[in-house]
Amino acid sequence: MEMWRRLGGVWLVVCVVWACHGARVDLHRRVPFSAEVEVEIRNVESPIPWLRRVVRPDSVNHETGEIEFEIPQDVRRLVEESPLKIDLRVIVSVGNEVVQEFPLHQLLDAERPRSDWKTKASQPEGRETHEEFPVREDLAMAAEESPHGPSNEEENNAVGGDTDAPDPFEEIHLLLERGTVRDAVRELEAKRMSSSSPHHASTFLGLLYLAGKGRMFPPDRRRAMELLSEAAHHGDPDAQAILGFLYASGFDPSMVPRDKARAILLWTFAAVEGGSIYAQIAMGFRHLHGIDVKKNCQKAAHYYELAARTVVKEKSRPRYIERHFDEPVILSEEHSTMTRTEHEELVEYFKREAERGDVVSQLNIGEVYYHGAFGVRQDPLEARKLFEKAAEKGLPRAHSHLGYMYLNGLGGLDQNNKSAAKHFKIAADQKDGPGLKGMGYMKLHGIEFAKSEAEAAEYFHEAAKLSKPEREAMYNLGIMYEKGTGVPRDLNKANQYLNAAANYLHAHAMLRVGSSLKKDNCKRSCFLLKRVAEQAALKRSLVTGLAAYEDQDESAALFWYMFAAFAGYRAAQYNAAFLLEKGYGVTHALESSGADMAMDIYQWSARQGNVQSLVRVGDLMYDIRKDFEKAAQMYRQASSKKNAEATFNLGVMYFLGKGVPLDLEMSKRFFEECMELSDQSAKEAYVPSLLALFFLRNFVSLRDRW
Repeated sequence: MEMWRRLGGVWLVVCVVWACHGARVDLHRRVPFSAEVEVEIRNVESPIPWLRRVVRPDSVNHETGEIEFEIPQDVRRLVEESPLKIDLRVIVSVGNEVVQEFPLHQLLDAERPRSDWKTKASQPEGRETHEEFPVREDLAMAAEESPHGPSNEEENNAVGGDTDAPDPFEEIHLLLERGTVRDAVRELEAKRMSSSSPHHASTFLGLLYLAGKGRMFPPDRRRAMELLSEAAHHGDPDAQAILGFLYASGFDPSMVPRDKARAILLWTFAAVEGGSIYAQIAMGFRHLHGIDVKKNCQKAAHYYELAARTVVKEKSRPRYIERHFDEPVILSEEHSTMTRTEHEELVEYFKREAERGDVVSQLNIGEVYYHGAFGVRQDPLEARKLFEKAAEKGLPRAHSHLGYMYLNGLGGLDQNNKSAAKHFKIAADQKDGPGLKGMGYMKLHGIEFAKSEAEAAEYFHEAAKLSKPEREAMYNLGIMYEKGTGVPRDLNKANQYLNAAANYLHAHAMLRVGSSLKKDNCKRSCFLLKRVAEQAALKRSLVTGLAAYEDQDESAALFWYMFAAFAGYRAAQYNAAFLLEKGYGVTHALESSGADMAMDIYQWSARQGNVQSLVRVGDLMYDIRKDFEKAAQMYRQASSKKNAEATFNLGVMYFLGKGVPLDLEMSKRFFEECMELSDQSAKEAYVPSLLALFFLRNFVSLRDRW
């Protein structure tokens, strides 16, 4: 019987004939014209039990039984890129009868000698083409951006909202901020029972149960796994991405054993097929640095570009308001809640002064509400009221904000082009950057003013030449010079303006420049595209992680920092490694591998240029692993970036001859350099350096006497 089975496999491969337009299979039987022919591709068992594709044949020869069909691109790519062997089967049915079943890999093996695939997967790496943005969209003024930096989407009160948002977990963080976790759980459970998309609600619930929130809502990871597995089984890409994180990190080995290969498989599937921005960023990071996969800059750029395009699409959405997030806080033993207290005091100060009629405070607290800064919930309605008060006293920036709000119907206002034009004109006449940019937009599209592309370019030029240039104006000029819109076509100037806008972290510009550099300067391309992708996604995880840490909920803090760290978010990696190293929030099941994982994550962060991580890797190499040469290497890299602690440590190592040759002159040089650095940035290094030099000089004096 086994011989017949093997012979059947050989016969099947022989019967598979490939043409440039797809796969051809001979059923060796007549197919009735009334019968429906269906090709199903599905897996037999784990690790992806939810993979199933039904393909309609491109052609059916009813007399001979030959059928032709396309293998879906996402299935082909999943099989090619997966580090695990996936047992996919092709099942051909005529009517309700299964007439043939065979492994998919036999088709792919037969295909490989051919180079004339019809699918896009056959195109060489780095040669992908993307449809250009329409000119009108290129030149449209994007949402006003926070001067403090890039941020997330506009406020949303619903649970389980817009799935196209850059950070799919935004609303989970909002719920955790408000402390209404149990209410959220009840609402999400109701959505699972009644919603048209219950699996998304299951994903949100699973994430809530994974992280928990202190004593009022402790983690329930068994329940989390049930919900996430259910959602992933039904194809929810965010659930698949979260499961990928659990396998990659071994966050709870008692529930999910650490399995890096399976994590890569899940992320690949969620990124390619489901469009999960978390999975795309995670895969981009791994291909960029060769972590658990072969290092491949082109693939990294491809994944980052997918995520970046999602972010830019969201930023181009009407009524979008930039969300402001504070600079990431680096955790330490001395960390306290002082940062949060300072922000609260600052907000209270602005509020108090605004109530007294101070126009600058009215503008400042209005912008805090507008962008959701300093931990204050976004409130466009309250922001609009404050802007109106400041505008009445003639503040041009307040007029710019109101112009944008009228243009897009924000803050409880009806959309009104006439009012928008009035406010933009007042602000532009006083040379306010956003006002100039707004007038350029109105002139460009002929809104309430006669359309004039040349005058629009003049406004954009003025905004771009300010001491604090408007990055949106620079981007618009880049597109105008590229297209010859309102200005003579000049590709050199176009590149100058686009690169300048990218240097100011303009998302559209970074996407354009990054995409254009994939072939010629892949490293720069990845840097820009990664910055775009991270402008929105996962910043909330850092905010929630910090809040949990300050509330002494170390388990939740560790989860959120690790969740962002495994996607490659540098700011989260140091904090996740710090918590693991100190054992904060580490479960008993994770305890045995926590120290090694901390070292891995510190090294990831160090690869991305985090100086503190370079120092910590050096410390662990010196103190724990006793690898003094590696420690010296890490300290040397950090010292080259003007880190006082690393410079001091190198002085000690040259004095002791550990990991480097014993060299008192070099030791003295590093201690002196550390003293210079202490004058510039690291004052705490002054006294240790002074004492070290004093000891060194006395040691040399005593040695010379002997």
